[in-house]
Amino acid sequence: MSVERKQLKSVNCSLRNFTYGKDSDYIVVTEWINGDGWDITINDKQISLHSGELAAINYLTAMIDYDYDSHLE
Repeated sequence: MSVERKQLKSVNCSLRNFTYGKDSDYIVVTEWINGDGWDITINDKQISLHSGELAAINYLTAMIDYDYDSHLE
């Protein structure tokens, strides 16, 4: 059996800089070993997103922000 050891890229921070919540709220983002996506942990919730899924989320939220901002005028 062959075992390969890899170093995963991971970053984390407190969510208090981005949103309301407890001082203990945190987020951890770990890149997949193949570089195609991320495991995202927010407190006790975990999701896995492929880079295309995250791009779609960013695109759709930008559309909502743009649509909302255009109605403020």
